[in-house]
Amino acid sequence: MTQRSKWYPLLLALGLAACGNPTLEPTFKPQVSVSQLAYDVRFGPGDTLAPIDAAAIDGFLRAQNVQYGDRLNIDDPVESGRDQRRAAIAAVVARFGMLIDDTPAVPTSPPLQPGMVRLVVSRATAERPNCPDWHRKAGEGMATNTSSNFGCAAVSNLNAMIADPNDLVVGKTYRGPDGEIISKAVKVWRDHKPTGVDKELPTATSNNN
Repeated sequence: MTQRSKWYPLLLALGLAACGNPTLEPTFKPQVSVSQLAYDVRFGPGDTLAPIDAAAIDGFLRAQNVQYGDRLNIDDPVESGRDQRRAAIAAVVARFGMLIDDTPAVPTSPPLQPGMVRLVVSRATAERPNCPDWHRKAGEGMATNTSSNFGCAAVSNLNAMIADPNDLVVGKTYRGPDGEIISKAVKVWRDHKPTGVDKELPTATSNNN
């Protein structure tokens, strides 16, 4: 063994020690926040929903642009006639390809007046706080770490593509194919106009010199 070759194991050990433990965990995580909007629905005698009140529910849902990912719950403190009132509201909600969640809404304020039922729309939003972040370069110093911005693009793209931000918190359990869900998606696709259908296409012009 030559004198130079004796240094190879020592240099290799020093190099590995300088590397330390690599930090490859992304610094960005999706953060999901939930906002709620409520609308009080008035029912008439016999738990009937008047056409004007059904139209008011329709207008509320259109104004909020309800879509897949939104959770619709009903706060109805009166047990008698509850199923009938729920079915009346569900019939209006079905026009938007939506379903009423089986879980009752958490009671909200102010307290409901007699003869009123509260429709609660919960909407989840995925955010990416502090992105981008370039305060630290990759491999700064002797550490084999990633940059402080590592994972920002991946999280941004995930937030843009996720249909239901609630799935970032708890994923849905697959229970096999569901014809109701499949038909709902097809109905929404058929009923909505293509994006840009109302916009005029640019006219090609020529410049002859």
